[in-house]
Amino acid sequence: MATISGGFSAGLSIALSGLRDAQLRMDTAAHNVANANTDNFTPQRVISHAVPSGGVTSIVETTPPPPKQPPPPGNTNPDFLFPSQTDLIGELIHAILGQRAFDAGARTFSANAESLGTLIDALG
Repeated sequence: MATISGGFSAGLSIALSGLRDAQLRMDTAAHNVANANTDNFTPQRVISHAVPSGGVTSIVETTPPPPKQPPPPGNTNPDFLFPSQTDLIGELIHAILGQRAFDAGARTFSANAESLGTLIDALG
């Protein structure tokens, strides 16, 4: 019984790590879009790594800022600020992919929990 419940527990843990990763991706895309009009804003990216025991771990990294360039001709403002480097179409794609991954993770979690419930019912 311990092996069976351990397998279900691992499955739930893996599904939860995927849900956290997908949520972080959607949150990061929303953060990037919300700050798209902020001067000198550099978008963030989620970096995910597979965990050997199953699942994923995720961190948020800020992309390197663009190189500073001189102001355009005719602009004598010494405090010239550079616009954000946010790609709104790319952020929309990241948000959609995050949503799809979250949906898939939720279905996986639900199926695993349902299977565990069926097993418990069968064992009485």
